[in-house]
Amino acid sequence: MRRYIAAIALVALVALVALFRRPLPTAGLAAIHVPDGFEVTRVAGADLTSYPMMGTVDDRGRLFLAESSGHTQTTPQMAARPDYRIRVLEDTDGDGFYDRSKVFADHLTLPAGAVWLRGSLYVAAPPDLLRFDDLNNDGIADRREVVLTGWNLSSNAASLHGPFLGPDGWLYLTDGRHGFKIRTKEGTTLEGKASGIWRCRPDGSGLERVASGGFDNPVEVVFTPAGEIIGTMTYFQDPQDGQRDALLHFVEGGAYPKWHPFAAELKRTGELMPVMTKFARVAPAGLVRVERPALGADYQGNLFSAHFNSHRILRHKLFRDGATFRTEDSDFLVSSDPDFHPTDVIEDRDGSLLVVDTGAWFIHGCPISRLSKPQIRGGIYRVRRRDSSRGPLAPPPSRALAVFTLPPDQVRAALSDPDFEVRIAAARVAGMNHDRAALPRLLEMVRKDDLPVRRQAATAVGQIGDRSAVPALAAAAAGVGDRFVEHAIIFSLIQLEDPSATSNALRSADPEVRKAALIALDQMNKSPLRPADILASLRAPQPDLRRAALWIASHHPDWSSSLTDFLRTEQSDAVRDTLVAFLNDPAVQSLVAEQLTTQPARRPFLLDAIDKSSTRQFPAVWVAPLGRLLDDPDPGIRLRAIHLLRSRAIPGLDDQLARITSPDEHHVAALAALVQRRPQLPPESFDFLLRWLTPEADAVFRQSAAQTLAKADLSSEQLLSLSRRQLDPLILPTLLEAYRHAKDEPVGMALIDLLRRSPSAAASLGADRLRQIIGQFPPRVRLAAVPVFTRFDLQQRERLDRLRQLEPLLTAGGDPAKGRQIFYGPKVACSSCHTIGNQGGHVGPDLTAVGAIRSGHDLLEAIVFPSASFVPGHEIYRVETATDVFSGVLLSRNNEAVTLITGPNGEVRIPRSQVRSMRTSPVSLMPEGLDESLTSQEFSDLLAFLRSQTSRETAMVARSE
Repeated sequence: MRRYIAAIALVALVALVALFRRPLPTAGLAAIHVPDGFEVTRVAGADLTSYPMMGTVDDRGRLFLAESSGHTQTTPQMAARPDYRIRVLEDTDGDGFYDRSKVFADHLTLPAGAVWLRGSLYVAAPPDLLRFDDLNNDGIADRREVVLTGWNLSSNAASLHGPFLGPDGWLYLTDGRHGFKIRTKEGTTLEGKASGIWRCRPDGSGLERVASGGFDNPVEVVFTPAGEIIGTMTYFQDPQDGQRDALLHFVEGGAYPKWHPFAAELKRTGELMPVMTKFARVAPAGLVRVERPALGADYQGNLFSAHFNSHRILRHKLFRDGATFRTEDSDFLVSSDPDFHPTDVIEDRDGSLLVVDTGAWFIHGCPISRLSKPQIRGGIYRVRRRDSSRGPLAPPPSRALAVFTLPPDQVRAALSDPDFEVRIAAARVAGMNHDRAALPRLLEMVRKDDLPVRRQAATAVGQIGDRSAVPALAAAAAGVGDRFVEHAIIFSLIQLEDPSATSNALRSADPEVRKAALIALDQMNKSPLRPADILASLRAPQPDLRRAALWIASHHPDWSSSLTDFLRTEQSDAVRDTLVAFLNDPAVQSLVAEQLTTQPARRPFLLDAIDKSSTRQFPAVWVAPLGRLLDDPDPGIRLRAIHLLRSRAIPGLDDQLARITSPDEHHVAALAALVQRRPQLPPESFDFLLRWLTPEADAVFRQSAAQTLAKADLSSEQLLSLSRRQLDPLILPTLLEAYRHAKDEPVGMALIDLLRRSPSAAASLGADRLRQIIGQFPPRVRLAAVPVFTRFDLQQRERLDRLRQLEPLLTAGGDPAKGRQIFYGPKVACSSCHTIGNQGGHVGPDLTAVGAIRSGHDLLEAIVFPSASFVPGHEIYRVETATDVFSGVLLSRNNEAVTLITGPNGEVRIPRSQVRSMRTSPVSLMPEGLDESLTSQEFSDLLAFLRSQTSRETAMVARSE
């Protein structure tokens, strides 16, 4: 086998496919490791709690837990039969172990957090924020009140979480990207789709969104003594370079990564705000900031985050970094038990940490585990210093926290306190209280103070809402040099919404002031900006100002006619994005066509723009220039043109495509583009593709040839010829589609014979699809297929034995260096679809640091049986049109088109108007059989290499060798 086997094989590499019972590794308490000087005890097991998720400790030391039922349900099922609950645990004898358990409230939909406040328990259970009261103090809620409602429920837990009590006395909530429509206490309606951080008063009034973004799921937040917000979240980017999840510093009005169309509903201050601490695919959940000194002086003020996928609690030492923060990170609690899944970490009243293990029931969303194990019910663990006190321990007093309880005049005095954290807290309180009397001092702070203070003071100016502050606020952007301060100034200018005063700042000599004014004006309702306002900035010598002007231009497609001259000569990533926004304009389309013909140096730039365009109809003016590129002297340009013709299904150039016969790479690509409109393959083309099906051929070419044959309308003679080949697991599932219209008995019998001769390849086929195709043949063929299906079913049951046979490879002493050669080498070339570090393709999941988050057994199972599950975001979609069927990983979809990645060099864009159905496929792009393509030693080496990938730094070193 050659390159494409592992490339497609590893599309589902990091998915957990536990298909058999094996002896469990060390589990439970024995599997947990903590630093020297600490001890761990299990303080509640399955006899007291089942599937605990998140929790809170009340003022009596009781532990309230949001519990799952352990059922894996769809969203409609959960909404129809809510069976989650809140449980309360008590330690009645004070020995640190819980001994009493009661169900406090039940019949809930996915409760994801709780907080005890003034004798009531507040719980987020989408679509509601709920308040529970225990009126007779028997540990069971007697009253249930819906405080607010309107957040959409999602069974993958990317929904409403919390609430969390801020130092200001407000309740904070987090919400995933599933939409909301909320009727506020004041009678207004808030509606949108983007993820967000929310706050409201305990009675539900004052609801507002604090920060938002295109990220998938913010989970928990904590607060510094000055009231700054830090939280966990998933998917700040699609997995790349070993990174996906993060800690974020959330600031007022911040719009955060990743980019998603829903983020278009947000006010922006330029580039999306940066994340603070980057993680791998760890699925961070619970987060706590340690207030008490019981863990040791060095631990006080640290953050601790629970990571579901990597079975650990991470410690984060927090440091100021400009107007934001950075962290130093280290493992604090690590379990070698693959079924230990921490979802929360809580500081108890004595300063010890309670770690919530939810068990192994949850498989929806970003967790990599895909097999529910409800028999593993989780528990609660306590971590403390061996020499620590066992009784309640009050947190030390904080001068910054005390500001939140001061009257207005004392808050104003605190704006001049020597302690900068006190000044931050005072600015936060003054802003939220809309204290106009504090405005003069706040404007002084924006101009000159420590960067975190400037950030918070600028935020407060916008919250107060006095437009007289605009000139001073805009002027304060001069020389700011900090993204968080810049954001606060621009966002406040947007909030103050004084176009006239803000426009005056466009005449400033300082480029940062002009940049702030341009962005603020652009984001105001009924923006007064015109193309003339940004023309000078487009050619400014300052890169930041140029980028801001281009970003503004990119979401004003109606400005295209005014900016055509600028687009003629400039080229950069930012200019390309602007050009893409203008490509629906006929004048810009003509410009692109002209330059494709006359400016060879700009062709890569222009082809990039065309690739990214979302034009509903491919402009006719581009067809002839693309045709000329088929004869371009640069082979890279020729190949890009062919791929573009294929992905956009562009007609009119078929005769030119048919003349392309060399080199082989271009010939294969041309036939793949041509077959969409000329599905009958002439004999010479069929024979050429057939030659690429041999196991000795390049694996990428083999799969491309198989995909083209599968899309063609082959004659009976061609199908008979194809059936006489020995086809392996790489290409047989693809080539099965070539028989989709066949009904002749000889062809059917030849297909049955092929399946008999290729038993391992046949095992990788999707049973339902195989039965559909066999079912269209005459009865004699269907009868002959019975033993094939019997063998197919038997092979599924034999998977257990196959995995047991391969398990010794995990301990066979594989050589990571040799495994690296296999991963990147020509035999299986996994890297054509998978990235490690910055090297490799992007069809399948990024595998940087995969060894840190997946066990050897997980990797083995996912390689051998890739179709059993898919990594979230890499599910295979099957799209049917009136004339064709496409399968691939979803690259993008919008109102105009669906784009699938069908392989390393395969991408197809399908207009929405042509899509008849679109659904996930049960069959991976990678068929089974990789293990049969490698020797035992080679497979052991490959596993050793993947298991050695424990960090981004590992990948960098490996690549430099």
